[in-house]
Amino acid sequence: MKIKAIGLISGGLDSMLALRVMVEQNITVKAINFQTLFFSTPLQSVRECVKPPELSFPRRRESNNNNKLADSCLRRNDTLFSSHSYCLEYNQVSGKELSNTDPIKTVLNYSLSIGCETETVDLSNDYLHIFHNPRWGYGRNVNPCVDCHAFMFNKARQIMENEGASFVFTGEVLGQRPKSQMMQELKLIARRSGLEDRILRPLSAKLMAPTLPELKDWVNRDELYGLQGRTRKPQIELAKKFGITDFPTPAGGCILTDPGYARKVKDLWKFKDRQSLTWIDYNLLRIGRHLRIKPDLKVIVGRHERDNEILENFVSGRIGIELKNDPGPLVIIDGKPDNHEDIALAAGICARYSKLRHSENEVEVNIYRNGDTDTLSVKPLKENEVKNWVIQ
Repeated sequence: MKIKAIGLISGGLDSMLALRVMVEQNITVKAINFQTLFFSTPLQSVRECVKPPELSFPRRRESNNNNKLADSCLRRNDTLFSSHSYCLEYNQVSGKELSNTDPIKTVLNYSLSIGCETETVDLSNDYLHIFHNPRWGYGRNVNPCVDCHAFMFNKARQIMENEGASFVFTGEVLGQRPKSQMMQELKLIARRSGLEDRILRPLSAKLMAPTLPELKDWVNRDELYGLQGRTRKPQIELAKKFGITDFPTPAGGCILTDPGYARKVKDLWKFKDRQSLTWIDYNLLRIGRHLRIKPDLKVIVGRHERDNEILENFVSGRIGIELKNDPGPLVIIDGKPDNHEDIALAAGICARYSKLRHSENEVEVNIYRNGDTDTLSVKPLKENEVKNWVIQ
């Protein structure tokens, strides 16, 4: 009887190579791609159980094809907005099909081409607890890599048991990532996940103690590899050996390792109880410019029309601002303004990031709140007035 294994895959060449090595050893493989907002590609969906946002936000569009987003949302209510989930799916929102250059799709397609079963699993419901309470702390930014990997391998163990598989493997390379792929961390993750010696890392197996699949002769250790470190040359050579020519270029897969995003997260934690935060809060951090004008008040500014379209879906329950008669950003206020001056300040920020930023005259802006529209005249703020508020 053929041995079955669960392969954990990301959007990289290492995953493709690990899959091929296992298939070459006559292992039946089910390839699993785990997703959350933090380590999905921008084309993947992120779900949050909330009331679907209203789509009647009355802003003026800049293009003739200006209702594509709202029409798409209404038409695709089973995927984007349903009564049970809020799904921000960047590619679907933009009306584009998944690109063949999407790294996750590239690896999934390769998995299918060599006879592997594939599945994408959304871990969002359970992941925030891990993110907010990491036993082994964070990396350089806000990346809880050890806890995250232990969590994913624990999920993989459950899938392995449900599927009747015998072990789990990954494309991890010893020493490639300092927080989660050093020998000590790999051993810790194996223990914490409950998999122990049922985790095989075929690209670095010869540098590690034999695992159960090797000891049981389910796989031939002599046909595994001893790759180590951050160099990509051995992987490129191995890809040539296997005839793999279409593979993703190296890129950081987890946004929690991004310094800019991490600064926004730390700002959020400074002024809000992290245990109360949801995917909506973290999703907003990916969109637009963020300016902290008060401890309990933040202004989010769309950088371009795509940002504006996405921000529309977050206006419900917040105050929205845009120029009345000219193109410009959509601004939303995250928090409850104390007075009219707070709203005027946000309006001045809106004008600051428009083409009228250098105007010495007042600019008319629309204020959208609770279904009502008011008009306010403000002068655009100067760069020196806003620069200390920008979270960057």
